[in-house]
Amino acid sequence: MTNDTIFARLLRNSGTIFLGNSAASAFNIVSFSLLARAVGAELLAVFALCQTYAALINDIFNVQTWESVVKFGSANPSDQELGSLIRTNVVIDTVSAVIACGAALLLLLPVSVAAGWSKSYLPMISFYALTILFNSTTLAIGVPRLLREFTGVARIQIGVAVLRLAAVGTCYFMKGEAAVFIGVYICMDILANLLLTCYGARLATRRLGRKWWSSRMHISREQVGFIWWTNLRTIIRVPVRHFDVIVISSVISMEALGCYKVYKEIVKVIANVADPVSQAVFPEFTKLIGSDRFDESVALARKSMAALSLVSVALCGALCLAAGVIVKAFFGAQFLGRLPVLYLMIMVAGLSFATSPINSLFIAAGYAKASFYVVVVTNTVYLAMAYLCGSAFGLVGIVVANATQFVLNKELKVWVMKRTGRWTREPRVAPG
Repeated sequence: MTNDTIFARLLRNSGTIFLGNSAASAFNIVSFSLLARAVGAELLAVFALCQTYAALINDIFNVQTWESVVKFGSANPSDQELGSLIRTNVVIDTVSAVIACGAALLLLLPVSVAAGWSKSYLPMISFYALTILFNSTTLAIGVPRLLREFTGVARIQIGVAVLRLAAVGTCYFMKGEAAVFIGVYICMDILANLLLTCYGARLATRRLGRKWWSSRMHISREQVGFIWWTNLRTIIRVPVRHFDVIVISSVISMEALGCYKVYKEIVKVIANVADPVSQAVFPEFTKLIGSDRFDESVALARKSMAALSLVSVALCGALCLAAGVIVKAFFGAQFLGRLPVLYLMIMVAGLSFATSPINSLFIAAGYAKASFYVVVVTNTVYLAMAYLCGSAFGLVGIVVANATQFVLNKELKVWVMKRTGRWTREPRVAPG
């Protein structure tokens, strides 16, 4: 298969995912705007804390297995080996989800005391933590990406987004309490995960037959190492993903945190465009690299980044021009006070979008251990800058720290690949 054929398939799959994400995002942003208008900035910040705490504990304690399924499932295994791979990772998923949910409930009180949260927030945060139980990445993410079955995922995302909007809209017009709105979001998050998990199980059954679940559980030393290092990378990335909200909640007003939450939702428009590319390109990289065609994978990465750069400039420009109108129309004038922060966040997200194939290529090439050390270095820099710049400049300082971390992360990954001959045409040394 030629590189042009692979790129065409990448565009087709990215388009399918993008349409699903875009439609779902359109419904979700309307749902979120109704939520923001109904509960106000302070209670919106409580909602942000619920999401952040659950995501933080999930990243630390819940083992993410989908990358392992895609990488090792792309190495042309037999049906028996693939069934064993999927079943083993599902079991790891399930056990770690239970442990993570238990940890979330046990650690909530000491974390809330340390962060200075009001005790009135605890019931809602603990309720939201239950969503961790349903985060199964093997079936919900890994199997659809491995088999390149993106249409069903898009339909599920759109369907749940429509149901979420209907439920939130009903609560809004009936003037429901804040707890009711959060309950709706919890139920819809659980529903989405359950439907995606069932879809992944159906795909596995269609590909392997009904007996795949009875396959003998087995995990190789190489797989253990890959899962270990990719999950350590996820854990060490926690500060970049969630540290900003935790820190901001302790040093500025909850109203300001509510504004930041709104801005992050708007910037997700760019992430929702980037995510389809990452989802579609990772299986292509693993397939090429598994066939010893690394030079073609690098060419595909460069070609993808050139195309994404053009899209990024247009998308960021349009979003910056429309930012004020979007904030006022969807969320209200109370969130207009810090628009320069939003502009800066959009530019940083645009740069990340244009270079996103580097991350997928780095992991697909087997640099899981190196990726961990890259994240250790860049997050150390981020934490230092977030403390210094955040204390001095508030939200702007946090965004500047995040931008520095992003640039350093990408440059170090390219440097590692150059050092091992993987960013050139002729590979010289296997990755370490």
